Amino acid sequence: MRNGIIRMSRRAGTVLGVLAAMAIAAAPARAQDDIYDEDQDEIAGRPINWTVYGGAAFDGYETNIQIVGGSVRLAGSGFRPMVGVSVYRLGYDAGLGGGSTDVYAVNPSIGGGYFTPDGQVSAMVGYSIVNEDSPVSFGGGGGESGLTTAVQGLYWGASPDVEAIAAYSWEPEYLWTNLVAVQPVASLGEGTLSVGVDGIYEEQMIDNGFSAYSVGPAVRWSNNRNLGVTLSGGYRDADSRDSTWYLRIGAAFYR
Repeated sequence: MRNGIIRMSRRAGTVLGVLAAMAIAAAPARAQDDIYDEDQDEIAGRPINWTVYGGAAFDGYETNIQIVGGSVRLAGSGFRPMVGVSVYRLGYDAGLGGGSTDVYAVNPSIGGGYFTPDGQVSAMVGYSIVNEDSPVSFGGGGGESGLTTAVQGLYWGASPDVEAIAAYSWEPEYLWTNLVAVQPVASLGEGTLSVGVDGIYEEQMIDNGFSAYSVGPAVRWSNNRNLGVTLSGGYRDADSRDSTWYLRIGAAFYR
Protein backbone atom coordinates (compact mmCIF):
# COMPACT_ATOMS: atom_id res chain seq x y z
CA MET A 1 0.00 0.00 0.00
CA ARG A 2 2.74 2.43 0.95
CA ASN A 3 4.62 1.64 -2.27
CA GLY A 4 1.45 2.46 -4.22
CA ILE A 5 1.14 5.78 -2.39
CA ILE A 6 4.77 6.63 -3.12
CA ARG A 7 4.30 5.86 -6.82
CA MET A 8 1.10 7.90 -6.92
CA SER A 9 2.74 10.86 -5.17
CA ARG A 10 5.81 10.80 -7.38
CA ARG A 11 3.73 10.99 -10.55
CA ALA A 12 1.62 13.84 -9.15
CA GLY A 13 4.73 15.87 -8.40
CA THR A 14 6.13 15.43 -11.89
CA VAL A 15 2.90 16.43 -13.60
CA LEU A 16 2.09 19.37 -11.35
CA GLY A 17 5.66 20.49 -11.90
CA VAL A 18 5.17 20.79 -15.63
CA LEU A 19 1.82 22.52 -15.04
CA ALA A 20 3.64 25.21 -13.08
CA ALA A 21 6.23 25.62 -15.80
CA MET A 22 3.49 26.12 -18.37
CA ALA A 23 1.49 28.51 -16.23
CA ILE A 24 4.36 30.89 -15.51
CA ALA A 25 6.21 30.80 -18.83
CA ALA A 26 4.44 33.64 -20.66
CA ALA A 27 3.19 36.20 -18.15
CA PRO A 28 6.60 37.69 -17.22
CA ALA A 29 7.63 37.75 -20.87
CA ARG A 30 4.65 39.91 -21.71
CA ALA A 31 5.17 42.38 -18.89
CA GLN A 32 8.78 43.10 -19.84
CA ASP A 33 7.59 45.34 -22.69
CA ASP A 34 7.60 48.79 -21.06
CA ILE A 35 5.31 50.20 -23.75
CA TYR A 36 2.57 47.64 -23.22
CA ASP A 37 -0.30 48.17 -20.80
CA GLU A 38 -3.10 45.62 -20.37
CA ASP A 39 -5.67 48.42 -20.27
CA GLN A 40 -4.85 49.09 -23.94
CA ASP A 41 -6.75 45.89 -24.73
CA GLU A 42 -9.94 47.52 -23.50
CA ILE A 43 -9.14 50.81 -25.25
CA ALA A 44 -8.51 48.96 -28.51
CA GLY A 45 -11.75 47.04 -28.10
CA ARG A 46 -10.10 43.64 -27.54
CA PRO A 47 -12.48 41.91 -25.08
CA ILE A 48 -10.36 38.95 -23.96
CA ASN A 49 -6.81 37.76 -23.30
CA TRP A 50 -5.88 34.14 -23.93
CA THR A 51 -2.95 31.81 -23.36
CA VAL A 52 -2.01 28.58 -25.10
CA TYR A 53 0.80 26.38 -23.81
CA GLY A 54 2.52 23.04 -24.19
CA GLY A 55 5.45 21.17 -22.83
CA ALA A 56 7.01 18.02 -21.44
CA ALA A 57 8.63 16.73 -18.24
CA PHE A 58 10.90 13.80 -17.45
CA ASP A 59 12.64 12.39 -14.38
CA GLY A 60 14.95 9.59 -13.32
CA TYR A 61 11.99 7.54 -12.07
CA GLU A 62 11.09 6.71 -15.71
CA THR A 63 8.15 9.11 -15.74
CA ASN A 64 7.30 11.33 -18.70
CA ILE A 65 4.40 13.63 -19.50
CA GLN A 66 3.20 15.75 -22.39
CA ILE A 67 0.65 18.51 -21.95
CA VAL A 68 -1.27 21.04 -24.05
CA GLY A 69 -3.85 23.54 -22.84
CA GLY A 70 -5.09 27.08 -22.68
CA SER A 71 -7.04 29.68 -20.72
CA VAL A 72 -9.20 32.72 -21.47
CA ARG A 73 -9.99 35.79 -19.36
CA LEU A 74 -11.49 39.24 -19.80
CA ALA A 75 -8.92 41.82 -20.93
CA GLY A 76 -7.56 44.64 -18.79
CA SER A 77 -6.42 45.22 -15.23
CA GLY A 78 -8.32 44.46 -12.02
CA PHE A 79 -10.35 41.37 -11.16
CA ARG A 80 -11.09 39.16 -14.14
CA PRO A 81 -12.86 35.76 -14.34
CA MET A 82 -10.99 32.93 -16.08
CA VAL A 83 -11.71 29.55 -17.68
CA GLY A 84 -9.21 26.96 -18.82
CA VAL A 85 -8.67 23.39 -19.95
CA SER A 86 -5.65 21.08 -20.18
CA VAL A 87 -5.12 17.66 -21.78
CA TYR A 88 -2.37 15.32 -20.58
CA ARG A 89 -0.64 12.09 -21.48
CA LEU A 90 1.37 10.39 -18.71
CA GLY A 91 3.79 7.50 -19.26
CA TYR A 92 5.33 5.61 -16.35
CA ASP A 93 6.95 2.28 -15.51
CA ALA A 94 4.30 0.05 -13.94
CA GLY A 95 6.95 -2.12 -12.25
CA LEU A 96 6.82 -5.83 -11.41
CA GLY A 97 7.08 -6.72 -15.07
CA GLY A 98 4.12 -4.58 -15.99
CA GLY A 99 6.05 -2.56 -18.56
CA SER A 100 5.22 1.00 -19.59
CA THR A 101 1.73 2.36 -18.88
CA ASP A 102 -0.03 5.31 -20.52
CA VAL A 103 -2.82 7.28 -18.85
CA TYR A 104 -4.77 10.26 -20.22
CA ALA A 105 -6.78 13.01 -18.56
CA VAL A 106 -8.70 16.22 -19.27
CA ASN A 107 -8.89 18.95 -16.63
CA PRO A 108 -11.36 21.82 -17.27
CA SER A 109 -11.21 24.63 -14.68
CA ILE A 110 -12.78 27.95 -13.75
CA GLY A 111 -11.73 30.78 -11.46
CA GLY A 112 -10.47 34.35 -11.47
CA GLY A 113 -7.56 36.62 -10.72
CA TYR A 114 -6.43 40.17 -10.03
CA PHE A 115 -4.19 41.58 -12.76
CA THR A 116 -1.92 44.65 -12.82
CA PRO A 117 0.89 45.80 -15.17
CA ASP A 118 3.40 44.45 -12.58
CA GLY A 119 1.88 41.10 -11.62
CA GLN A 120 -1.12 38.93 -10.89
CA VAL A 121 -2.70 36.57 -8.37
CA SER A 122 -5.23 33.94 -9.42
CA ALA A 123 -7.14 30.90 -8.18
CA MET A 124 -8.73 28.07 -10.17
CA VAL A 125 -11.03 25.14 -9.37
CA GLY A 126 -11.22 22.21 -11.76
CA TYR A 127 -12.19 18.60 -12.21
CA SER A 128 -9.76 16.00 -13.52
CA ILE A 129 -11.43 13.42 -15.81
CA VAL A 130 -9.25 10.30 -16.04
CA ASN A 131 -9.69 7.69 -18.77
CA GLU A 132 -9.11 4.78 -16.37
CA ASP A 133 -8.46 4.13 -12.69
CA SER A 134 -4.75 4.03 -11.95
CA PRO A 135 -2.43 3.66 -8.94
CA VAL A 136 -0.90 7.04 -9.86
CA SER A 137 -2.10 10.64 -9.79
CA PHE A 138 -1.53 13.34 -12.34
CA GLY A 139 -2.91 16.49 -13.91
CA GLY A 140 -3.94 17.95 -10.55
CA GLY A 141 -6.17 14.92 -9.92
CA GLY A 142 -5.92 11.42 -8.52
CA GLY A 143 -5.95 7.91 -9.89
CA GLU A 144 -9.69 8.45 -10.14
CA SER A 145 -11.51 11.50 -11.48
CA GLY A 146 -11.72 14.24 -8.87
CA LEU A 147 -11.63 17.89 -7.77
CA THR A 148 -8.53 20.07 -8.24
CA THR A 149 -7.62 23.53 -6.90
CA ALA A 150 -4.67 25.86 -7.52
CA VAL A 151 -3.47 29.35 -6.57
CA GLN A 152 -0.74 31.35 -8.31
CA GLY A 153 1.11 34.62 -7.82
CA LEU A 154 3.48 36.37 -10.25
CA TYR A 155 5.45 39.60 -9.81
CA TRP A 156 7.72 41.17 -12.41
CA GLY A 157 7.72 44.80 -11.21
CA ALA A 158 11.36 44.49 -10.05
CA SER A 159 14.33 42.20 -10.67
CA PRO A 160 14.35 39.27 -10.34
CA ASP A 161 10.97 38.11 -11.65
CA VAL A 162 9.31 35.95 -8.97
CA GLU A 163 6.59 33.34 -9.51
CA ALA A 164 4.90 31.09 -6.96
CA ILE A 165 2.21 28.43 -7.32
CA ALA A 166 0.48 25.95 -5.01
CA ALA A 167 -1.82 23.16 -6.22
CA TYR A 168 -3.88 20.72 -4.16
CA SER A 169 -5.38 17.47 -5.45
CA TRP A 170 -8.33 16.42 -3.30
CA GLU A 171 -8.57 12.80 -4.42
CA PRO A 172 -5.00 11.82 -3.33
CA GLU A 173 -4.78 14.67 -0.73
CA TYR A 174 -1.65 15.91 -2.44
CA LEU A 175 0.03 19.35 -2.12
CA TRP A 176 2.54 20.68 -4.64
CA THR A 177 4.35 24.05 -4.40
CA ASN A 178 6.82 25.79 -6.70
CA LEU A 179 8.92 28.96 -6.43
CA VAL A 180 10.87 30.32 -9.41
CA ALA A 181 13.06 33.44 -9.52
CA VAL A 182 14.82 34.51 -12.73
CA GLN A 183 16.97 37.56 -13.45
CA PRO A 184 17.24 39.07 -16.95
CA VAL A 185 20.91 38.95 -17.92
CA ALA A 186 21.22 39.62 -21.66
CA SER A 187 19.50 40.39 -24.93
CA LEU A 188 19.37 37.34 -27.16
CA GLY A 189 18.04 37.60 -30.68
CA GLU A 190 14.77 39.51 -30.58
CA GLY A 191 14.21 38.81 -26.88
CA THR A 192 15.63 38.57 -23.38
CA LEU A 193 17.55 35.75 -21.68
CA SER A 194 16.94 35.26 -17.95
CA VAL A 195 18.56 32.82 -15.52
CA GLY A 196 17.70 31.83 -11.97
CA VAL A 197 16.54 29.02 -9.72
CA ASP A 198 13.61 26.59 -9.60
CA GLY A 199 12.49 25.00 -6.29
CA ILE A 200 9.71 22.48 -5.63
CA TYR A 201 8.24 20.96 -2.46
CA GLU A 202 5.53 18.31 -2.51
CA GLU A 203 3.73 16.23 0.10
CA GLN A 204 1.12 13.49 0.32
CA MET A 205 -0.93 14.81 3.25
CA ILE A 206 -2.13 11.54 4.78
CA ASP A 207 -0.81 9.20 7.48
CA ASN A 208 2.37 7.43 6.32
CA GLY A 209 2.40 9.76 3.35
CA PHE A 210 5.18 11.01 1.15
CA SER A 211 7.28 14.13 0.64
CA ALA A 212 9.94 15.22 -1.83
CA TYR A 213 11.80 18.25 -3.04
CA SER A 214 13.49 19.28 -6.27
CA VAL A 215 15.89 22.16 -6.91
CA GLY A 216 17.92 23.34 -9.86
CA PRO A 217 18.71 26.15 -12.28
CA ALA A 218 16.12 27.70 -14.59
CA VAL A 219 16.65 29.44 -17.94
CA ARG A 220 14.01 31.51 -19.74
CA TRP A 221 13.91 33.20 -23.13
CA SER A 222 11.14 35.67 -23.91
CA ASN A 223 10.38 37.91 -26.86
CA ASN A 224 9.58 40.79 -24.44
CA ARG A 225 5.89 40.71 -25.23
CA ASN A 226 3.87 37.51 -25.57
CA LEU A 227 6.05 34.41 -25.92
CA GLY A 228 8.08 32.63 -23.25
CA VAL A 229 10.12 29.41 -23.19
CA THR A 230 11.34 28.05 -19.84
CA LEU A 231 13.79 25.20 -19.18
CA SER A 232 14.56 23.93 -15.68
CA GLY A 233 16.03 20.83 -14.12
CA GLY A 234 18.37 19.47 -11.51
CA TYR A 235 18.33 17.43 -8.32
CA ARG A 236 15.30 15.53 -6.99
CA ASP A 237 15.06 13.73 -3.63
CA ALA A 238 12.07 11.65 -2.51
CA ASP A 239 11.19 9.55 0.53
CA SER A 240 12.29 5.92 0.31
CA ARG A 241 13.95 6.48 -3.06
CA ASP A 242 17.44 7.18 -4.30
CA SER A 243 17.94 10.78 -5.37
CA THR A 244 17.64 11.42 -9.11
CA TRP A 245 17.28 14.15 -11.74
CA TYR A 246 14.34 16.02 -13.24
CA LEU A 247 13.89 18.10 -16.41
CA ARG A 248 11.01 20.34 -17.49
CA ILE A 249 10.52 22.43 -20.62
CA GLY A 250 7.52 24.56 -21.49
CA ALA A 251 6.44 27.25 -23.94
CA ALA A 252 3.45 29.57 -23.81
CA PHE A 253 1.96 32.19 -26.11
CA TYR A 254 0.02 35.01 -24.46
CA ARG A 255 -2.37 37.42 -26.21
